[in-house]
Amino acid sequence: MTVMQTNAKGSKTADAMPAAALVLTRTGLALAWMLMIVALANAWPLWPVVAFPMAGAFAAAGVLALIGRRVRHEPPAAAGDDTRWAELLIGSGL
Repeated sequence: MTVMQTNAKGSKTADAMPAAALVLTRTGLALAWMLMIVALANAWPLWPVVAFPMAGAFAAAGVLALIGRRVRHEPPAAAGDDTRWAELLIGSGL
């Protein structure tokens, strides 16, 4: 195996780790929501047990969406495209 093939294999593994972490995190969050619903179901009637976690999830999604809007993503520069991107930035007043 060449050095390049070894590096490519390591890169694939490194790229897969965040994806696996995301899947496990989403599973953990879903189980945490279910645990909260089951715990609340023992004390409250059914409709607030479903309504309050739902409202919390929508509130968290709204906060994350607002935070995500503030993050500025700049497109990657292609070869020979640097001057056009600079002209666009200068022309927009940024």
